[in-house]
Formats: sequence, C-alpha cells, structure tokens
Amino acid sequence: MATNKVTSLERYREEYKAEAENCSVAEVFPGFSDRLNLLMDHTEDLNIPAMDERGRIAYIHKITGHSKPAVSDWLKKDILPRDQTLRGLITFLLRHIPGDYNVLRVESWVRFGDAATPCPLSLNKGESDTVSLRPLAAKLIADAGKDLTLTVSSYDLQGTMEDVTQMLADYGVRGFEDIQQPLRDLAKYYIQQHLREE
Repeated sequence: MATNKVTSLERYREEYKAEAENCSVAEVFPGFSDRLNLLMDHTEDLNIPAMDERGRIAYIHKITGHSKPAVSDWLKKDILPRDQTLRGLITFLLRHIPGDYNVLRVESWVRFGDAATPCPLSLNKGESDTVSLRPLAAKLIADAGKDLTLTVSSYDLQGTMEDVTQMLADYGVRGFEDIQQPLRDLAKYYIQQHLREE
C-alpha cells in the first residue's frame, strides 16, 4: 500500500514539474499593461501623459519612486510589480477617478482581465453597479414577496429595490447563480422593513 502512495506522489511530482516548466510567466497576465494604462487614462486630476506621448513612464517613476525600467515593464511588457506595490498604485489611482470602486475588484480586473472580473470601469460609464443589478434585484424581491405571501402593494417597492440592489452590489453578486439562501433571507428582511402601514 505504501509503495503505491510513493509511486503516485512521484508521478504527481513529475506531472507538476512538466506543467511548471511549460508555464511561461509572460503568459500568466496577458493584457495587464493595457489594463493598467486604461486605469491611468481614467484619472482626472493627475495629468498623466497619454501612453502614446512621451513622459508617462517618467511621470509614474517620479510618483512611485520605482526605477524607469521597472515602470516600463509594468506599462509595456505585462510584468506585474510586487503585490503591495500594485495594490498601492491601484488604490492611489482610484482616488483620482470619479466613482465608487471596490479596490479588490479593480485589482482582479487589472491582473487577470475580463475573463476573471468584468471591467469595473465600464460599469460607471452611464450606469452604476446597482443599476446593472436591478433586474436581478426585481426577481429576488418577487420571489421573496411570494414566500412572504405579500402583494407588491403591501410594501414600498422603490425603497426595497434600492436596499436589495445595494446589498447585491456590496456582496459582489453578478448573476442569479451567485444568489445563496442568506441573500434571499435578506431580501425578505428588506421587504419587511418597507411594509406599508395598514
């Protein structure tokens, strides 16, 4: 029995080694530089030079204190800075972009792209997180109202909708598959908070 386990571990180690050797770091974060540059393009009061103009690398070098070659890697070669540096840079840039953004969501998008996290910047182009979640909130409220055997006229739908859409945004819900029982219970709670007086 022990011999089989050793054999399995050795086989798994070989399999891991082959995967690790075939994995190129350059392929891990494709498009990182484009997304970081796009984030910089959304800042309003920093006057960062455009990427197609001279001076962006020097400007970011002066702000961050990191070397020009390192900044050039970030902005042109899809090479990430250290985790703490990236988080600090994103947090700094978001302070100069109008809107309310979740730093972790923006960082996930900058690192991995739309396949992992939808572009949070596009959510603020004419619509907020909560507006995009309204159809989902309406379905959740309708289901909760049914469970409570309440008609829509027995509670303030507008107030309930605002609370439920904000709740969905706060919990990072993107689709109906993200809805779990505690969120359904919260929708019921919000309906009860907005009951009309008889």
